[in-house]
Amino acid sequence: LYPDEFSAVRNAVTKRQREFATGRANARLAMTRIGERCVSIPMLADRAPAWPVHLVGSISHTHAACAAVVGRKKNVRSIGIDLERDRPMEEALWPSIWTTAEEAHVRAQPIEWQGHLMIRLFSAKEAVYKWQYPLTRRMLDFNQVEVTWLDDGPEARFVAQVNGAGILGPVQGQCLVHEDLVVSLVCMR
Repeated sequence: LYPDEFSAVRNAVTKRQREFATGRANARLAMTRIGERCVSIPMLADRAPAWPVHLVGSISHTHAACAAVVGRKKNVRSIGIDLERDRPMEEALWPSIWTTAEEAHVRAQPIEWQGHLMIRLFSAKEAVYKWQYPLTRRMLDFNQVEVTWLDDGPEARFVAQVNGAGILGPVQGQCLVHEDLVVSLVCMR
């Protein structure tokens, strides 16, 4: 970590420091892959990454993986990525995540699939949140994002609408499952 990055996690537990460092290392690798030089990515007061002024990006990590995506602002307006472990979500959490329409969609699926669909829904909403935050600087509740699935299966596309963020129209994203990971990505050009 660069000194200004380490200051953000200096007092954190070792696990958090490792996750943070891995995220920053992956972000720098992503920078080099688009021809940019490696620079510090400090943490802002709101805990968001402070990307170089000409770049956008997103970082996510979970139990066994970390991912970062970076793009040039001239090509990409905003981007969001989320990783989750592919395991059924505890049913007690569902009402805090879904909207009425999403509940109807989940309840219409076979019962053994519902918990897995909820972790995908959660991941999609996390990616949408990370995509919209740099544009709006607004904290959102899960019920302010509504996801409509365009496909089913291990590689599913979705459309998300952010309610109460008037400058944003619907955005498309993708959610894929690979081994035991759910990966969701939202990108706006």
